[in-house]
Amino acid sequence: MFCPNCGTKNDSDAVFCSNCGTRLTPVTSTTPPTEQRSTRVAQPTATTPSRTAQPQKKGQPHKPNNTKRTPILIGILIAVLVIGAGVGYYFYHQHQESDSSQVSSMSSSQSATTSTSESSTSGSEPALWSASKNSDLSSFMASWEQTMNQSYLGTYDGHSVEDDGITFPADIKNNQYQGKITIDGSDATLKWTPNADTDAEYQVVAAAAYSHVENGSDKMIAYLYVFHNQQPEVLVSQDVDSTVHNFTQTENQDLQRGFAKIANN
Repeated sequence: MFCPNCGTKNDSDAVFCSNCGTRLTPVTSTTPPTEQRSTRVAQPTATTPSRTAQPQKKGQPHKPNNTKRTPILIGILIAVLVIGAGVGYYFYHQHQESDSSQVSSMSSSQSATTSTSESSTSGSEPALWSASKNSDLSSFMASWEQTMNQSYLGTYDGHSVEDDGITFPADIKNNQYQGKITIDGSDATLKWTPNADTDAEYQVVAAAAYSHVENGSDKMIAYLYVFHNQQPEVLVSQDVDSTVHNFTQTENQDLQRGFAKIANN
């Protein structure tokens, strides 16, 4: 039986609504109408069930309090949104870093390819000479000159060396030595290189010259410090008034050993 006032379901034999206290069925009695009216009036109001005092019957469903659940649901929704935003940002950041790494990797790869291409074009080899070795050669020559009682002008000290119209290193750099220089009587291809990192047969890393007067004549001793087939050698020329300078390997073992020691250090 449902209450006509609040709609609450009650037992079929219930007289009053268990929720609001409304009478559910009319009073059935053989008592005369006047007595019925009297009974109604005499019924105490205190016994009328109140909405709050009426106990809940066993098995009747309890209406949830939606007002208390609303803040909790809102809090959960906010937490889900915050977590979702954090996860989304994390994956976006990872994606950006991945793209950046790929670009960096591609750039490095292109640079390496370019470097390899340039090296292949120039016939690059492991460097056999360096600025520090050039400085060591300068110190060695200063000591060696005192032993020889000679004074040399060397490219290792930042000077140009001139020998009867030939200027080092400019002439070698500009390929102007053709027809003017031979090695052991044969034409040779010289390449001036401060690092000796090419595959040229004769790589010149330094030159020195000593001008003096001997028996009334001007004379110049010129040295070329070279890597001949990747091995250190000192070539010397003592031509006088010659348009072609023939270089041979020096017989001065102190000079040869000094240069080789620096080169192989």
